[in-house]
Amino acid sequence: LARLGRDNALYLLSRAGAPRGKILRLSLDTPELSKAVEIVPASEAVVQQIEPAADALYVVDLLGGPSQVRRFDLNGKNPVTIPIAPISNVQELVAQDDGLLLFRDQSYTEPPSWFEVGAGQNEPKKTALVSNSPVSFSDIEVTREFAPSKGRIKVPLNIMHRKGMKFDGNNPTLLYGYGGYGVSMSPTFDFTRRLWFDRGGVYVVANIRGGGEFGPKWHQAALKANRPRAYEDFAAAGLAARIRLSRAGTGADAFAKLDAGERDAALDLLLADLTALRGAGANGAGKGLEPVEARELLRQAIVGILSELDPADPS
Repeated sequence: LARLGRDNALYLLSRAGAPRGKILRLSLDTPELSKAVEIVPASEAVVQQIEPAADALYVVDLLGGPSQVRRFDLNGKNPVTIPIAPISNVQELVAQDDGLLLFRDQSYTEPPSWFEVGAGQNEPKKTALVSNSPVSFSDIEVTREFAPSKGRIKVPLNIMHRKGMKFDGNNPTLLYGYGGYGVSMSPTFDFTRRLWFDRGGVYVVANIRGGGEFGPKWHQAALKANRPRAYEDFAAAGLAARIRLSRAGTGADAFAKLDAGERDAALDLLLADLTALRGAGANGAGKGLEPVEARELLRQAIVGILSELDPADPS
């Protein structure tokens, strides 16, 4: 990925020795790649987009599913995090000649909208360029937790439900996961989920291994012989959701009271009380848990197979 700056320089996204991405600056006065200078080093964030403005460089990162927007000066110094909606997904950004930045953001509860940040400013303002929803999600709460999977892996969960919901284990819950092709399950707005919430449902999106939420290593961790890691993560997500929705506190609080052996034994039971599962494509998570149905551990399984793929496909 390369972007031409207004200062006679190219800004390059490089993954050489930095799987999650680093940013280089190459002056066009000496247009040789060997002369490129690293200005933003690699970090825990996965760099997705870069956009040079008149006096700043804007970077969109992936943080396990949701986005982060950072601003640097053109030498990669003086970093500032631009506040955006919690647990949201920045998909596009455009820098104007006057230094104004426009970016498009959406979340699980808000449809896509364009925001602007003036030169030297830190607070975005919503513009008139917005998508409208036929229904409101103002009564829906989104929380983000982490489910301990086998191997001490922490799997992010995005849990959506009505505000003030009583967690007593009687809430119908739909768990969605993908875990293939390095595709990241970032927050998206879908007004049809309103039907599920109006019936007392809980919707959970799990960022399991096989996706790209934490970069190439997260994807590669569930390839080929390691494909079962995605299924284990999906099971861990279901178990954490089950605990979270059955008692006060968080799934992490409940897991803290279990030792590793107890956790693995619980994972082997695979989602005993979840109402529904939904997986997709890539011989996905839902497909991998089909044996659970044979053991009658699920009351219902909903598996949306978006594509039937060659079982030998490593993705």
